[in-house]
Amino acid sequence: MKMINLFGKILFICIVMCSQATYAQDPSGQAAALQNVPSGKVVMAWYSAWVNKDWNSLTQTVADGFTFSSPLDDHISLSAVKERCWPNAALIKKFDVVS
Repeated sequence: MKMINLFGKILFICIVMCSQATYAQDPSGQAAALQNVPSGKVVMAWYSAWVNKDWNSLTQTVADGFTFSSPLDDHISLSAVKERCWPNAALIKKFDVVS
């Protein structure tokens, strides 16, 4: 009887630990948490504009004098982003933002 009790406790602990690990890795939970931070709202708006292929929304997201940097481009203007990067928006289906 004690062995069954011990097994039940171990099983319960494993289930609790697995559910915690799953919750911690849930990207939708991270995206929701990001919405509660002022800069997080800007990040989510930026990526949503790419997914929705909405250039006007993207331009409203950024500040005057905005520059974009990536491994291939260093501090390029918004017009350069439109020329070099925006054509690839057609290939984007979704983003998973991980914080």
